[in-house]
Amino acid sequence: HLDNGHGTLYRCLSGTRSMHKRGYRSVMHPASLKENVAAGLLLVSQWSPATQSLCDPMCGSGTFVVEAALIALNRAPGLQSMGYYASNDRPNYRQVQDNVSSWDPAFKHWLSFDEKVWEEEVKEAMSLLKPFPAKSIVANDRYKGSIAMAYEDAYRAGVSDYIQFFNEDARDFFPAKAVDMVVVNPPWDVRLGGARESWQDLRHFLKEKCRGNVVAWALSGNIEASRELRMKSESNIYLSYGGMELRFLKYNIVPQKKHVEGESWFAATHNNNNRGRRVSGKKANNVPW
Repeated sequence: HLDNGHGTLYRCLSGTRSMHKRGYRSVMHPASLKENVAAGLLLVSQWSPATQSLCDPMCGSGTFVVEAALIALNRAPGLQSMGYYASNDRPNYRQVQDNVSSWDPAFKHWLSFDEKVWEEEVKEAMSLLKPFPAKSIVANDRYKGSIAMAYEDAYRAGVSDYIQFFNEDARDFFPAKAVDMVVVNPPWDVRLGGARESWQDLRHFLKEKCRGNVVAWALSGNIEASRELRMKSESNIYLSYGGMELRFLKYNIVPQKKHVEGESWFAATHNNNNRGRRVSGKKANNVPW
């Protein structure tokens, strides 16, 4: 950059590739969040992988749940992008050779690049890896194509073993275990339609299918649609994304009390007919819990 006789030279660390990309995308979903945005929102939510289970009942391509698994394992995003975890964590991991997945950052080709220092930094980052916690990560979507895409991306990221995938309408989806936190990005009627109906389904899921005290975070680009929840948000976090002004809304969910004569509410609502369909890849099977 030249300005009034002064020149400034900038060097790009990453090269031609955007650093927000992790390398696990197989196909871009119309409403996919950027990976770094999803990770940032999870951090804002203060989700604790060690103490809180996580559920996305409308997961789409699964960005929230994949990033949640990476956070739980404490993987460095840059090393994830360069494939450092593939051979160590998943021996049968399918290496992807396209230019999105095989990232060779520009700084490694600088004359000043110190290979020894880099190897020391990588070794330190690898030492910070954590075993996956006992708390579950659950992904659900009504569309088979979306849930298959979510599974594929999780597999490419090396975290499909740590996520439970289901193929149900959110209104009918009943998690097998109690959920501690819900993080979801329902349609806004911008990239995907059906926003009003989706937020109504989300309301039904939160009020009817979540047991105990649950914290829910919902990303909204359509404030009118989000009013279909008929709940008052505890806090609103504003962000700009893709030329839109969005809100990340927090709700504390207290389930409605129900009573069925002769049996507990849990037994009445958690019978065989309400158990979700778990899927692995593109095949869905009824799973006896």
